[in-house]
Amino acid sequence: MKWLVTAFEPFGGDSTNSSLEVLKALEKLEWQGSVTFHSPVPVVFATAWSDVRSALENQPDRDGVLCLGQAGNRARIALERMALNWVDGTQPDNAGLNKPTGKICAGEGSLWSSIPWTQFSARRPDLFDVSFSAGAYVCNHLMFESLQWAKDRGKMAGFIHIPRLSDTKEAGRSSMPAADAVEGVRDALDFLVQL
Repeated sequence: MKWLVTAFEPFGGDSTNSSLEVLKALEKLEWQGSVTFHSPVPVVFATAWSDVRSALENQPDRDGVLCLGQAGNRARIALERMALNWVDGTQPDNAGLNKPTGKICAGEGSLWSSIPWTQFSARRPDLFDVSFSAGAYVCNHLMFESLQWAKDRGKMAGFIHIPRLSDTKEAGRSSMPAADAVEGVRDALDFLVQL
């Protein structure tokens, strides 16, 4: 399978975003056309999905999209299983706007990723958790739109949350060495291209 991988720009006052740092490291590896990369995705409700959708439209041979994001409260890489059709408008995005709390769109209350993450996560329980909530911020919004895109086209989509990286000034209490994060996401991509 051929995948597009995306990562977000820094947000919330941080100078870095772990997803962007991991993507930059992965771009340097040889993927033989099976994986392409797109970044940085704006942490903006109104434009995050349109940015990724445009990248997908420019690469119609992609079988799936994997979006990467940062979760500062996680200690392990989170393989997201579902996205909620819901936004919690309590935190402004990078455009300074709060999306009103409520549904992203009319329709289903949630969408499930068809990626069999439980098969993969059992290989490395030291690095991965399977998660059932991508939150209610821009990450979840992008995941929901990506899953809808995949469902409508018979393709695949997924989302991975990466902890803060321990070698950055924003590391905090929950963090992971950059080398472990890169290794983990690389292994996940190796799994995805073989589906």
